[in-house]
Amino acid sequence: MIAAAAALIGAGVGGTATYLTAASQYKRQAKKETDTARRAQEGRAAKECEELCGRIAHEMDTQTHSKSPAERAAEQARNERIRQAQVQFDTASLYLPEDVRLRLEPMCEIISESEALGHGTYSGGPTHFHSPRHIRATVAREVRTLVAAFLQNEPLPPPSRNTVEYSAALTDLRVEQKAYYEDQDHPDQNKAFGSARTDFYRKHPDLLETAQPQET
Repeated sequence: MIAAAAALIGAGVGGTATYLTAASQYKRQAKKETDTARRAQEGRAAKECEELCGRIAHEMDTQTHSKSPAERAAEQARNERIRQAQVQFDTASLYLPEDVRLRLEPMCEIISESEALGHGTYSGGPTHFHSPRHIRATVAREVRTLVAAFLQNEPLPPPSRNTVEYSAALTDLRVEQKAYYEDQDHPDQNKAFGSARTDFYRKHPDLLETAQPQET
């Protein structure tokens, strides 16, 4: 009888151990599948954000600033496509890992604001001394590099010097926009490239020490 009882106890213990092992394996498998699905979703979101940044940059490159009725209608349609792409980007970026999202969102904003950054729509002079097209091309290229690193499970590259400058210029623009809307009599001034460059580095002297030769 004692032997039978021992056998029963042993079977119970063995059954419990088997159950716990199976449950643990199930949990690991479920977590692996969840992680795989999440990673796939993040990859799709990253590719979509890259495509949308490129689309916004391309649409802005086709602007002509013509005053003809046909061109004004085309510009309105183009602006609507840009707006829709920005909304799609905002939605897609929600599915990105935080570190990737915090890098891509400002770059998309820089591309979207590149005309104001390059021409100083609100202040009358360029907020940064690079041309809008140069800003868009540079940032779009960095977006591609960043997304490629993420998709290949590589460390994200640090922000380029240009992107650091454009981010500082974007902050300047936001200050100027705020001043513009607070004072509708804000003067419209046209500054040359050299003057704009001087003004930018006067605001950001820490960036001047490692400044590269002028680019337009």
